[in-house]
Amino acid sequence: KSGGSGLVNFLRNFRQRVLGLREGQKVVIPGGFGQHTMLHVLEHEGYDSNGKGTYRFVIVNTHAEAGLDFHPARADAPRIRYEQALVLDGIHEDKVLNDAFWAMLFQLKIYGSKKHTPDKVYEWLAQYLLDGPLEPALARSSQDPATDFRSPQLSSGAAAYRATIETTHYLLRRRGVSAEVCKQMLFAVQSQYMAMAIHDLQFVRGLTGSDKRVLKIAGQHWAYSAVEDTEEPVVGALSLDASDLALVQATLNQLDALVDALPCDESATDRVPPKLELDGSTMHREIKAALEAMPLVDNTGHARAPLSLSTSTPGSNNNNAGGSAGNVKKVVGLYFSAHWCPPCKAFTPALATAYLETRERQDQEAGGGSGGAGGDGGGGGAELEIVFVSADHSADEFSSYHAEMPWPAVAYGTVGADGSSEDASVGGAGWRERLTAMFGVQGFPTLVFVNQDGQILTTEGRKKVMTEGWKFAHNFSNWAAEAPPDPYAL
Repeated sequence: KSGGSGLVNFLRNFRQRVLGLREGQKVVIPGGFGQHTMLHVLEHEGYDSNGKGTYRFVIVNTHAEAGLDFHPARADAPRIRYEQALVLDGIHEDKVLNDAFWAMLFQLKIYGSKKHTPDKVYEWLAQYLLDGPLEPALARSSQDPATDFRSPQLSSGAAAYRATIETTHYLLRRRGVSAEVCKQMLFAVQSQYMAMAIHDLQFVRGLTGSDKRVLKIAGQHWAYSAVEDTEEPVVGALSLDASDLALVQATLNQLDALVDALPCDESATDRVPPKLELDGSTMHREIKAALEAMPLVDNTGHARAPLSLSTSTPGSNNNNAGGSAGNVKKVVGLYFSAHWCPPCKAFTPALATAYLETRERQDQEAGGGSGGAGGDGGGGGAELEIVFVSADHSADEFSSYHAEMPWPAVAYGTVGADGSSEDASVGGAGWRERLTAMFGVQGFPTLVFVNQDGQILTTEGRKKVMTEGWKFAHNFSNWAAEAPPDPYAL
């Protein structure tokens, strides 16, 4: 609740995480409205015929009086069961990457208001994603093997707890786990929760009223699940018998006795949580540390000094450790590429030409040339280095492809005692995988520029080079001094 600027920074970070989803990957997203909690699951389904990403958006709601009536329902006397995970599939990439959509979704929960009602989720946001009415999606969702008709929550205060349970159920079903096994797994998880709660309650001095209510609700839901399993046994699956139910009752009695015996202390959990880092500085430090630690080789396969991102004197283009202090900013371009990738093979020569011309102009500037930060000089006063991060399938392919490049590379394997790059080891492969994940690389070629503080300047480096040639580097000084809000800032 830090205001509009905090939400904007968060959305930038969130967008980057969404862009980082690979095909089949999912992310669970908090949501809801006012005091009611819902959860959402976003899954990258694949790509359409135009190469655009398609996504599945799942709305998990558990309360019949808070929007669950929008979900498919089924009468199983004496109860009504609901499909608590509503699946919206085939969502286009441009919808998912619309910041306005996410801003509204999060605002419904963050800024509680009587105007924030379930119809905003279902009639506005859901229909925006579908680009049409909700009814066809309801029909498809009912046929989805990952959705089941389940009993809604019984207490208005258990939405967050039940949403977590139902989201877990959906994710298990999405992975092909049967409904019967899901039921048993979730009961086992609930049983472990009860055991942990009873253990912890022996070491606390008091509980808030909210703590007590949550524990009571969790215990009641656990007992309900046990009785339901006994009343509706599954053929061929483990079911609870009378002795199991007696153990559940005894455990529940023990939990209730511990909760009732503890004083209600509203200050017990009133401590202010530690302040969140909203500027992404932790991730910046991690990126900088990674860039300075990654093992490098030159294009002949021999080890070279690691990068030093501390500022150095003008003209020290070698990036060796120990450069003297100065005011020159540094920019590192991480070039994710592979020799088997046709677009990479086409782009590498253009990048090499722009890189060499930029470095030549930087040397001229360092020697007293006229092309300063405000003129036509390359790099705008910022020292440029590019590092090749290979996705080649073998060390031989890597070496052959790297020989075409005038910049260093992350070692494919480890660097041997004689300075040569050895084949297939955890060292180089681990670093290449780590960098690929760190920057959310989804395809090749990708060119990411980072400044000397570990802050991402742009992930669209390829586009800049192709449209601007060597002049792509002209505004590096501005990037380094006034970098745009980067995706790792919350």
